[in-house]
Amino acid sequence: MKIKPKKNKSFDVKQFFILHVEKFVVGLLVLVAIFFIYVGVTSYKSLAWQPSELDKDSQMSRNFIDTNTRTATDEGIIPFQYDKYAEWIKYGVKLPLYETPTVWLPLLFPELIKRDKVPLLPIENLQASAGLGAISIKPTGGKTQIGERWAVVTGLIPIQRQREFYLRAYAASVRPMPNKDTPFYVSYVLERTEVVPDQDEKNMKWEEIKAFDEINKRITNTWNGVTPEPVDPDFLAPYVYLGAGSLPMACPLPPTLKPFGSEITQSSIPLISETAAEWQKKSLEYNKRLQEEMEHKSTSGKGSFIDQDPWGGAVNKPDKNPQPRSVTENIPQEEQRVITHFLFRYLDYSVQPGKTYRYRVKLLLANPNYGLSEGDVVSIDLTKNKYLTTDVSNASNRVTIPPDSRVLARSVSQPPRSAPWSEPSANVLAVYFDLTDGSEWVWGTNERVYRGSMLNIKSAPTQDPTTIDKQETPGRPTGGAAKTPTTPDPKLQAQRKDVITNICIMDIYGGIELGKVVNDAPTVRTPSKILVLNNMGEISIRDVAEDNQEIESMKSTKKDSINPKNPRM
Repeated sequence: MKIKPKKNKSFDVKQFFILHVEKFVVGLLVLVAIFFIYVGVTSYKSLAWQPSELDKDSQMSRNFIDTNTRTATDEGIIPFQYDKYAEWIKYGVKLPLYETPTVWLPLLFPELIKRDKVPLLPIENLQASAGLGAISIKPTGGKTQIGERWAVVTGLIPIQRQREFYLRAYAASVRPMPNKDTPFYVSYVLERTEVVPDQDEKNMKWEEIKAFDEINKRITNTWNGVTPEPVDPDFLAPYVYLGAGSLPMACPLPPTLKPFGSEITQSSIPLISETAAEWQKKSLEYNKRLQEEMEHKSTSGKGSFIDQDPWGGAVNKPDKNPQPRSVTENIPQEEQRVITHFLFRYLDYSVQPGKTYRYRVKLLLANPNYGLSEGDVVSIDLTKNKYLTTDVSNASNRVTIPPDSRVLARSVSQPPRSAPWSEPSANVLAVYFDLTDGSEWVWGTNERVYRGSMLNIKSAPTQDPTTIDKQETPGRPTGGAAKTPTTPDPKLQAQRKDVITNICIMDIYGGIELGKVVNDAPTVRTPSKILVLNNMGEISIRDVAEDNQEIESMKSTKKDSINPKNPRM
């Protein structure tokens, strides 16, 4: 018996979509395709560009490119320089750029190398200044002293840096020689040029000064000895006489009647007196600290200083856990002195007054490779020269040699209030230096000068500096004795000399009275200065306070008196 399926009485929508979903999807895709075909067909427009227009646009672009003057840099573009990079490639890889400080396979012993030349450093900070003075000589024709003028040339020899170069070059050499592998200065070559106004430095004519001959002649034939070296010896290069031509780096000083000062050294090179004062100051500071410590211990309630145990505990009362300490822990250790520079110095006696000079120097050192075999050096040429020469130093400053006469400002006076229109005046001393015997004479003790005064006095009545402010008095009776005229003091007798300073007084400043602090005190005045012009067109200022110090030293009968601020030989 065949069973008939049961018919659904209602339409099932869900089942309908499940059975016909593929048909719906295909139909939708067909509709979308028809839409795009329609849009494509209906929106088509013909191309507006024509071949002629394209040719025209391309030609305009080509013309713009060919006529454009702006560079890539102007447009803010930095192109890579392939041309230079290609040149670098020709030379291969630079190994130092890829080296590493790490030693991967360190040697058990340093690799020994052949000896090579070492860089030689020239003198630094070359300076020049002028001076003159009386020099003690061997008795000649009844004379025991003469006057001389000179230019002092000083510089700094960079010994510390030079030693470092020697150490790097020869410490690991195949033949180290500790006694020779250190810079040893033998002599120098000194050159001088006379400065001509408006002359280019490139056109300066440099001439060598026969330094050894000039110094040796004076020491051997003229001078009565030499002045003891005032510079701290730690800053002087060692010197061994090697015959004619060898010179100490700091040449000997002439036996002047007045001591030298800071003008024969440089600011970084101290004098013996300055070094002694420095150590004396340190010693006083230490003694003061020690005294304070002693007083502190004596009042601290732990007994007197002598009852203290050096290791911290009181005598007979040891600590349970003593802490040993040094008995000198409070004493400051002496600072190790590091000498970075040696002094170079030379006095040029061949200068002429009124002329301006500049100097430069080349140093001569002993060659540490002299006489070695070919297997010790990289080149046999390094062993041939006995001495090595540094490069020439930079030229010194200009130094003008003053005339034999100079001017010192003594006082300034302003016009009285009743006559303010009057000119200010000054009292100056024109000092004449006699080269024949090194003596000095002064003019102007009682003279007043004004603006515009030219201090060139022919046959001027001069006097000995020690007689300033002294007057010759006639003989007078003493007690009941008869009048007997005294013998005139020859120092008080005026001597006629041509005092030519070539100096003009330009201005006079200061000296205004401010009153007295107390009734019996001298009048207080404002600082006094005088503006002067010399024949070289140079303007300078004379300070009354400083010049009076030199005047007082000239008035003194002691030969060793000198103005430390303005030393004058």
